[in-house]
Amino acid sequence: MRKHALISIDGTSGAVLSFRRYAAASLGEKLVAFLAALNAGEIGGIYAQLVELAAMLGVVLLGASGLASFLGKRIRLVPFQRWRESRT
Repeated sequence: MRKHALISIDGTSGAVLSFRRYAAASLGEKLVAFLAALNAGEIGGIYAQLVELAAMLGVVLLGASGLASFLGKRIRLVPFQRWRESRT
C-alpha cells in the first residue's frame, strides 16, 4: 500500500510549510491532486494521454470549422447583397 501526502514547500528557503496526509485531505484537495496527476500523465499512462490528445485536436477542429463557416458565409453574402441592392 502506497502512502500519499500533500506537502507545501517554500520555494526560496526549501522549508516545509505544511504536511497533510492524503487520507485527511478534503474532497476538493483530493480532486485537485487527481486532476493534476491526470494532467501530468501519471494516471492512465499512454491511453489517457491519447484521449487528451484527441480531445485537444477536437477543440482545434471545432474552432477551425467555426471560423471556416463564418468566413464562408461572410464572403458569400457580400456579392449577394450587392446584387440585391442593384435590383431595387
